[in-house]
Amino acid sequence: MNKDPAFLFYSSDFLTGTMLMSNEEIGAYIKLMCLQHQQGHINKKDMINICNSSEIVISKFEKDKNGKYYNERLELETEKRSKYSESRRNNRLSKNKPKKDMINICKTYVEHMEDEDEDVNEDKDIYNYIEENYGRSMSSIEIQTIQKFSEIFTEDIIKYAIELSILNNAPKINYVKAILNNWKTSQYKTLEEIKKKETKTKESEVPEWFDKKIESKEASKEEQKEIDELLNKYK
Repeated sequence: MNKDPAFLFYSSDFLTGTMLMSNEEIGAYIKLMCLQHQQGHINKKDMINICNSSEIVISKFEKDKNGKYYNERLELETEKRSKYSESRRNNRLSKNKPKKDMINICKTYVEHMEDEDEDVNEDKDIYNYIEENYGRSMSSIEIQTIQKFSEIFTEDIIKYAIELSILNNAPKINYVKAILNNWKTSQYKTLEEIKKKETKTKESEVPEWFDKKIESKEASKEEQKEIDELLNKYK
């Protein structure tokens, strides 16, 4: 199978995410993404040579277990495009019902394009959600932070982190960042997983005896006599 010659590029997201970069850094960033798309994860030497050790460019990439660099959003979009192309290819190879296959291809294309539109709208929705709940506009750095996590988590997870920051009287993006980094380390993928873990944590904080009924019984005459004798010693 030939290497996919292209990947989806969201101009609005790109402009927002590179607002604080110089033109030279933007050029290095694009070059590194193209290199990742064509050759896979990038070794440290190539990363340093291309971006000239720019911290802001390097921050756009994660490290894999082998110490190589990759952009998570690009990896996600490449995988989505690959699955979509594979689906179309499989439909075309089927010879049983060609007319039905063509309908399936069109339907898959429409669903794929709808997904892409939803991704773009979700980013805008999350920014509006934050500004409405925090009662202020977001800075470019805050937008960049949320954009990065939008490449990892779904909108409902990010909104839940926002809600937690408000409940804990800490309506700050740095607080949200700490929460999301914690969930990322724990490798949570769904909001259900996160809430399930929270429930278990709360239950583990309650002593085992909390829900147990304590049965009271009166002491026998002999036991009471013993107790009285002990108490008399300390009078």
